[in-house]
Amino acid sequence: MANHVAACFYCHSQRDYNSFSGPVVTGTEGMGGQKFDKNFRNVPGVIYSRNITPAGIGNWTNGDIINAITHGVSQKGDTLYPLMPYFHFSKMAKEDVLSVVAFLLSLSSIQNEVPKRQLQIKIRQVVSSLPQNKLEQNSKPVFADRVKYGEYLVNIADCIDCHTPMEKNNIIEGKEFSGGLEFRTNGFTVRSANITTDSITGIGTWTEEVFLAKFTQYRTTDSYKYNPGKNNTVMPWTSFGGMDDFDLKAIYAYLRTIKPIKNKVIKNP
Repeated sequence: MANHVAACFYCHSQRDYNSFSGPVVTGTEGMGGQKFDKNFRNVPGVIYSRNITPAGIGNWTNGDIINAITHGVSQKGDTLYPLMPYFHFSKMAKEDVLSVVAFLLSLSSIQNEVPKRQLQIKIRQVVSSLPQNKLEQNSKPVFADRVKYGEYLVNIADCIDCHTPMEKNNIIEGKEFSGGLEFRTNGFTVRSANITTDSITGIGTWTEEVFLAKFTQYRTTDSYKYNPGKNNTVMPWTSFGGMDDFDLKAIYAYLRTIKPIKNKVIKNP
């Protein structure tokens, strides 16, 4: 869950953008320190991912960690910037949240003092209210319901926030999953793909096999250990590629229910 669905280390580690999709640098898992600014989903200022190894959260209680993951509140009571997808994580089943917490506390401690965020606006201008979900009320769909289970995984993977155009940091309603959100980082610019069922500009013609292969090809280092230069991407293929085939097929099943939206995206403008 932490490695391949929630992709925690995609943000909370160092990434090697000299390789395709910026795979996590081995030995930095959870140390934090990645910088996010206006070039990454229009962050109003500068924020840094936190150290989530025991060196960073070892003195937090399980409740503190759960509260940060699912309600966006730090141990000190600060509201986290919603680049951390706690609105999505708040819908996770309790068993999955507890598993993630246990896993994080088992990581090797990495001493890394992360700079404080420097927002240009008050956090309340970004977050007017926090999730109110009660963890005990959340449930994981049965595996037999592939569409519902796929929807559960898509929510945790936060696909919608990267694959939907935004206006003033808010998703444009009616454009969900149609792509086009622009990311500028590490010397390249990339726009997220249209993953609706539109047959011309989306993935409407993709079979389950094509969809599966798009992810599973990145399970071997040979597939991403090259420098693509300006044709790079921030999409964490090496993280999501580690999901098992059953989960990927469930995600495909859910995406097939998304309404088609015509939106031609130029990947690398």
